[in-house]
Amino acid sequence: MLEEKIDFFREDLGAETAIMMSAVFRGVRHEVSFTLPEALVKENADKGVFTADIGHYSGVSAFIESAKNNPDLVFVNFIDYPMEDTVPPNMLTVHVTWTGNDSRFVGKFFKLLPHIFLDNFQSVLWIDSNMILSAIDDFFDSVNSYDFVCLRHNKRMSIPSEAAEIISHGKDDKRTIEKLVLSYNELVDDLEKIPLLTGGFLYRRCNERVREMNNLWFSLLVDGSIRDQLSLPIAVNLAPVNSLLLPSRRRREFFRILFHKKYNVSKYGKGFLPLLRSSISEFKYKLAKLKYFVKDWLGS
Repeated sequence: MLEEKIDFFREDLGAETAIMMSAVFRGVRHEVSFTLPEALVKENADKGVFTADIGHYSGVSAFIESAKNNPDLVFVNFIDYPMEDTVPPNMLTVHVTWTGNDSRFVGKFFKLLPHIFLDNFQSVLWIDSNMILSAIDDFFDSVNSYDFVCLRHNKRMSIPSEAAEIISHGKDDKRTIEKLVLSYNELVDDLEKIPLLTGGFLYRRCNERVREMNNLWFSLLVDGSIRDQLSLPIAVNLAPVNSLLLPSRRRREFFRILFHKKYNVSKYGKGFLPLLRSSISEFKYKLAKLKYFVKDWLGS
């Protein structure tokens, strides 16, 4: 299935490895190229943490702090901009070049398909680039009998409720989302009973079952919505993975979240209402960000 959605090329350059991935999303081909450094190619680590910050959406400060909190883990950061920050010795930076019209979709190559470029790890953890991890080395050891581990969503319970939220905030085209929910109803027995998952904290073993889940997830996203939390529960439900879905309250054990540097949501749909929904959503985000900084400044 994945072969129909993505073109993939990998070349051994001796000490380094060049990788190219290409796929069409909503009529536009996106191509991603990068070179894995020697330190990463030769790394045969048990545990790795990775993220991608395409378009300077969040910056690198949170990921650097996460790496400092976990000196025994390997951290890999994929970015498409120059970086002058000093990074800890356990953090590797991979510079990415890409073509296309949607930086968010480019980020999905990394989030959804780590088995293509991090296949020398036993297990990997994706975190969104605005998350600061606590010390989590023990977490890896506690879940290594599972293929896939993530958190249940902390606000919404189901895919239909997530779809309604996306539409109300103008985060994707209303008609597209409604058709997508109908198609998901045909893939599973009871869509309402499939728990909604948080896509920002994803533990995966590097095995064939997880590769199948990753590939299915990417295929569902390419055919559906850029909002990957819609398709993630379907992929987990249909793939043969041994999964552990943790209660959302446990997120406090693992990380805290910073605000993104940018509000990166395209305005979908034509006419006044889609524009209004998206504008209101952006205003609420910026207001919440302002309140957070004021509260932090006041020390309360």
